[in-house]
Amino acid sequence: MAKQTYQDGSTGDVVIRPGPPPASGGGGEGFFGIGGGGGFSGGFGGSSNKRRKARARAKKAHLLAQEQARAQAAAQEQAAAQAQEHARAQAALHQHLATLTQRHDAIRAEVDRTFAARSERLAESIQSEISAATKPPDNKSTERWQLYLISKEKDEIDGLIARKNAELNPKKVLARSFDGHDPLTRSANDYLTRLAEFGTALNDSHQLWENAYNAAHEARLLSTQIQALTDKSNALARHHAEQTIVWRDREQVWERHRQNAEQRDARIRFKQQADEDVRHERVRTANTLTVPATSVAAGGMVLTRGGAFVVEGAAVALEASISSAIAEILRIAAIRAGQLASLFVSSMLYSPVLGDGELTAEQRRHLFQGIGV
Repeated sequence: MAKQTYQDGSTGDVVIRPGPPPASGGGGEGFFGIGGGGGFSGGFGGSSNKRRKARARAKKAHLLAQEQARAQAAAQEQAAAQAQEHARAQAALHQHLATLTQRHDAIRAEVDRTFAARSERLAESIQSEISAATKPPDNKSTERWQLYLISKEKDEIDGLIARKNAELNPKKVLARSFDGHDPLTRSANDYLTRLAEFGTALNDSHQLWENAYNAAHEARLLSTQIQALTDKSNALARHHAEQTIVWRDREQVWERHRQNAEQRDARIRFKQQADEDVRHERVRTANTLTVPATSVAAGGMVLTRGGAFVVEGAAVALEASISSAIAEILRIAAIRAGQLASLFVSSMLYSPVLGDGELTAEQRRHLFQGIGV
């Protein structure tokens, strides 16, 4: 069996050696050299001290060995416990990672479905946002109403584009906060690799990934909305330019029509005024009677529609006219008197028995009056 060597270099064995011979007197008294009344010899005392020191060293070495053995056993026990704890921690870590991987896949699928549904309703949602951003029309605008409505809609869409661009940049930053890449292009292995770099903060790192993944989808949806709104804004700009040309041509046609109408109205007014002047001239001419100055000295003058006639011997003509009128009146009176006389004679000679015999005297009188009238 191999001997154990302690820290002081000893092996722990006790060696007893004979002491040196006595220095004087009574030589040969024996092994211990007792004699001369001097008690035990000096050689025996030195050996005892060495043995005592050796035993002390041996005891100390033994205690030290026991302490080292206990320390080694404790270290081994601690190492075993640490190994067991590490194994348990690794098992728990693997289990946690497996759980997070399942959550990763489930959340990713759910978020993908949600944003796919939102993408399908993209046109409807954009129109809703445009309607929500619509402002009341401004009646103070000097632009053509159709062009104003186009410009107004374009301005509202441009406002939406600016707002969504302001939302897009923070979303892009948040989307790359997990590993510096677009989460939509990363795999589950990339997720686990990055997750392992966070140590024990797995839940926090997973939440960071979840936020980044949602932000990436939001950024993609915002980009799609911005592109759709930009296309609509550009289409409105082109439509506004086209309608501006149409309205310019239309206004030029209207201006020509207006000028033609003004010229036509001016010609009509001029013609009406000329006709009115001619009519007035004709009326004035028709209502104006020109009498030669020599006619006044010639005698009487008669004014008729045909003109003025100078009558020579106006008094004689007037007297002849009066005489003719009196003769005409007498002729008419004679005719009337003859009619009454004929009626009277007829009445006197009329026989009531021959005709109207059935009439009374009053009825016949009324009949005669009617015949007279």
